[in-house]
Amino acid sequence: MTGSARGRHGIRRRVALLVGVGALTPMALFAWVGWSRLGALSLRLLEERQALAGSLARQVDHVLRDTLLVLASAAAPSGGDAETQAALRSALLRSRYLEGVALLAVEGGVVFEESRAGKPFGQRVRSLPAVAEVFRSGRQLVAPLDAETGPRILLAVPVRDWQGRLSRLLCAVLDPQAPQVIALLRVSVVGSGSVDLVDGQGQVVASSDIGRLAQPAPTGDGEVTVSTSLELAPWRLVLRQPEAEAMAPVRSLRQTLFLIGLPLLGVALLFAWGAARSVTQPLAQLGEAAERIASGNLETPVPALGEDEVGRLSRSFELMRQALQQSLEDLTQARDQLELRVKERTRQLTEILSKVVTAQEEERKRLARELHDETCQTLSALSMKLD
Repeated sequence: MTGSARGRHGIRRRVALLVGVGALTPMALFAWVGWSRLGALSLRLLEERQALAGSLARQVDHVLRDTLLVLASAAAPSGGDAETQAALRSALLRSRYLEGVALLAVEGGVVFEESRAGKPFGQRVRSLPAVAEVFRSGRQLVAPLDAETGPRILLAVPVRDWQGRLSRLLCAVLDPQAPQVIALLRVSVVGSGSVDLVDGQGQVVASSDIGRLAQPAPTGDGEVTVSTSLELAPWRLVLRQPEAEAMAPVRSLRQTLFLIGLPLLGVALLFAWGAARSVTQPLAQLGEAAERIASGNLETPVPALGEDEVGRLSRSFELMRQALQQSLEDLTQARDQLELRVKERTRQLTEILSKVVTAQEEERKRLARELHDETCQTLSALSMKLD
């Protein structure tokens, strides 16, 4: 490879590199900003789901708190158990969530119970360790309860007499499969996801998907999962949604970036190659023209290369070629004229030399004749004198 070829390739590489860097740098910046925005969008989606889970947890806490307040109001000190029973029956009828209520005695036994399904549950609840703990601590209780018809939620409110002593325990059962509970949970369902109320042992207490009740909470593989804890119970609300569905906007934007970025990258590289070629090709033509001029070929004109800087340079090269060609023609004409003059001078000199030689020969002949005649005359005179 010649030096000029290496120079052309060097210029082409430099131009392609500079143009490529100039075109790819904004694209890289755009891609970085877009990618970071995708990460921010993913975090925003998770934050929105976390906020949704928090809002639903507050709603569930509100339902539990209102239910406990209703029970506490019904169990307030009054004239007797009959009034308390009437208040409990009225609370059961008005509540959209309660399945049954029971009034338990401290000494043991069930004072009063009523269930929408008509099945007694007070004695079984009285034997639970959690209920025994409420009798000892005197604190309200919200806990899961296993029933024959499915999992239930137990609410326990201690009842005190006018002296502040624990005299009764009011228990209520809430059905997590009740349409109102499922409707409350389904309000926060996103797409084909689900909402689960999970206890401390990882069992699903309530769910927007009834098939998950009393089942261990899923591990969350392949799902976007956010959770938040309740205030009134040691439970947490878990919002789930398939990852492909939850992150669909992010994936769509990422695919859009790829679909746009790859063609733009190809266009940028093609533009860099075209820009380098648009610079190096005219320079290569100028280089070939300079090589022709340097080798003595002044007949082939330098091609016109437009009106830009390279075009002006090509016109300058053409003017230089024409000037060199004219100078060469002038030199050739001067050389021819000089040769003619030299030939003329040589001819004239030859004639002069010929004339000089002829004159010399004539002079020699004359001198020879004169010498011959004079010698003869002298000899004749001497001879005559001798005679």
